[in-house]
Amino acid sequence: MDIPGVSYQFDPISPEVRGQPQLLELVVRSDSMDCPGPEFRRADDGHFHTGDLWEKVETGYLYRGRDDDWIKTESALRCDTKAIEHHVRLTCGDLISECVVVGYGRPSPALFIEPSPRVLDISEADLKRLVLKRIEPFNSQQMAHERIVSVNLIMVAPPNALPRTETKGNIRRKAVEDMFQRDLDLAYGGL
Repeated sequence: MDIPGVSYQFDPISPEVRGQPQLLELVVRSDSMDCPGPEFRRADDGHFHTGDLWEKVETGYLYRGRDDDWIKTESALRCDTKAIEHHVRLTCGDLISECVVVGYGRPSPALFIEPSPRVLDISEADLKRLVLKRIEPFNSQQMAHERIVSVNLIMVAPPNALPRTETKGNIRRKAVEDMFQRDLDLAYGGL
């Protein structure tokens, strides 16, 4: 559909890899009447990069989330953190109150959980084993670089201990990764 004065494009954010969806970023071209001012555009091409990712499917385009919801692994492949988090919440909602997936530049993702008040009497080791067991059917369907491969990559944080945004209260993925870098280094080193 052509709309006069509107000019968008989809730019690949990474090369095509067999078995992986090719993610495309929605870009508002500089000649589009709704393009934000120059201070919001990328210097290298002059266009506004939205950070919204899409996948081309037979019937059009499928929204795949925001760029910062995907982490690039050690192998340069991308991991959809939101899909993992959604599944953990779905299958472990009685065990956890919140979760976040991290692992930028690592071989596979790690999962941070805040336990539900209903399970504070369960040991940390048992909680981690139970979470991994419940997500296993989903986990086994993921590409190797998208799997939680060990209970050692499930970290239990005290309730409300993970850093959050001030406005919406969302967990800040990068801040968690920075805050727990040493723990992550030890966990990945032990694999």
